[in-house]
Amino acid sequence: MSVELSNQSAGEGGVQDALAEIRASHAELRTFFEGLFDRLAGLADGLLVQEVANRQAQRDTDRATLDDQIERLAALAAELAESVAQQKKITAKINRV
Repeated sequence: MSVELSNQSAGEGGVQDALAEIRASHAELRTFFEGLFDRLAGLADGLLVQEVANRQAQRDTDRATLDDQIERLAALAAELAESVAQQKKITAKINRV
């Protein structure tokens, strides 16, 4: 009977050791994944900040391009108005003759 108790105690000790290893592995995995998820969250935040900055830069570029186009159109409209005024003067001179 003492042999059986000894074997049972040895078996329980082995089970206890295995459980301790499993718990330690579980804690290590939890720590690893918590760190990994924290890092991923930080990267996601960084990407969001970069995306916002990129969109703002694109809007600024688009606005500058539109401003340039508006200036060119205004200059063309002024030239057209001057040309029309000259044509009216020429037409008026021709009609007087």
